[in-house]
Amino acid sequence: MQSALERFISGGTFNPSAIDVTVLQTVRVEENRLAWLVYLIGALIGSRTTLSTSVDNDQLDAELVSRVLKLMRLLDMRLMVIASSPCGQDVATTLCSMSAGASRLELAIINFLEHFRRTYIYQSLANSVGISDEIMMLRVFTAKILSNLRYWSAQDIVLQPTLSLFGELASSYSAMRKLLRLDDINFMLMNHTVGFVPIISC
Repeated sequence: MQSALERFISGGTFNPSAIDVTVLQTVRVEENRLAWLVYLIGALIGSRTTLSTSVDNDQLDAELVSRVLKLMRLLDMRLMVIASSPCGQDVATTLCSMSAGASRLELAIINFLEHFRRTYIYQSLANSVGISDEIMMLRVFTAKILSNLRYWSAQDIVLQPTLSLFGELASSYSAMRKLLRLDDINFMLMNHTVGFVPIISC
């Protein structure tokens, strides 16, 4: 299925004035629809209890989680495409000026990650999603957090929940030690400049 977001990215370089109005309207609708679905998936994952688990439930949850993770990668790719375009200085402002659904979708992803972290980060579902250990799962989380810090730093509505999620991940000594093993975290610590982490200039 090639969604409107995939068509939006497939154009290669990004120029807001060159986007077909009907494609832009479709993207707006898709962003809001996807945000609603991601919130729904987060709620389903978050309401899961260990007493009611079964192989079928695990497989269904794994499929839902996998689809949200694919969407996350697609959205991050869109951010990179916009950032590499001539108008891409402030990616989040560019996205928000086109559609309020962009920030809604980012908030839905953060909400999903919070539910997923609370429910599954230490359980076996991570394996059925194709993530073999806790460090790999932390890489998924930190990649999203760093992407938001880089591209959404001017949008407090996305930045605050992102920083909150990072704080929750790093809240214990053992979690902090695991985070410090990640290349993304070490990169951020070594390159904490405005070019890589624009939040520093805010």
